[in-house]
Amino acid sequence: MLAVAALIAASCGETTTGETTTSSSAVTTVTTVDTTIPSTTAPPAEQPVAPADLVGRWESEANSIIFDEGGSYELFELDADATESPTGVIGFVALQDGQLIFATSANPNPCPGETGVYDGALVGEILHLSVVEDPCAFREEAFAAPFSPDSPTTTTGPDAVISDLSGSWENERSVLRVNDAGDYVVLGPDADPDQPLTGGFVAREEGNFIFVSGVAGECPGQTGVYSAEFEDDLLTLTVVDDPCAARVAWFEPVYTSAIG
Repeated sequence: MLAVAALIAASCGETTTGETTTSSSAVTTVTTVDTTIPSTTAPPAEQPVAPADLVGRWESEANSIIFDEGGSYELFELDADATESPTGVIGFVALQDGQLIFATSANPNPCPGETGVYDGALVGEILHLSVVEDPCAFREEAFAAPFSPDSPTTTTGPDAVISDLSGSWENERSVLRVNDAGDYVVLGPDADPDQPLTGGFVAREEGNFIFVSGVAGECPGQTGVYSAEFEDDLLTLTVVDDPCAARVAWFEPVYTSAIG
């Protein structure tokens, strides 16, 4: 019986004490593939535009726009030498329901009294004006190109714009009031708004200010041409040509900027 048991144990692969068995397992190598898409530099995000963001001078290949802090604007044409020429398109810009509203004054210009609606966006430092609705084809065409910011132009002498004249000015003979749209009124020294001496609108032409009188007051319908010089809070209007002697006399003394 003992012999039989020993044979059975041997046939079953039983090992004796002190023997060591080694078991090996297969090693699996896993290769990981990186499927991450390489990152790219994202384009600058479009930023909403408010009138305060527009203050200064902007330039495209064919045009420039100047915005002042009061919300008025003036559009110029640029020739091959980048010399500015007034287009006559002046007025003010406002923000309404997230859109820029460009109103134009009633002065003689390509779009008298016409209002355009635009979506404005800043992509980096570049200004894009996308038309929503504008009956003024001249302005729509000028605004189609992107504008880059530029340093402000000087606002004295022949480079002055309508917005430089806006405000209330007084001398010993009269009070001159001009708004950003280019409308003006001349009052007596007492500045009584109920008794204007004359009034009308102001335009720009060849570096001069053109004062056109309305039908009320002195010199109805007469046009006067003046050059202007600004120094600190002083305004000097020098007559170039004006058949209205009364207006020449009112404008002759140097004006001082006034409040109100």
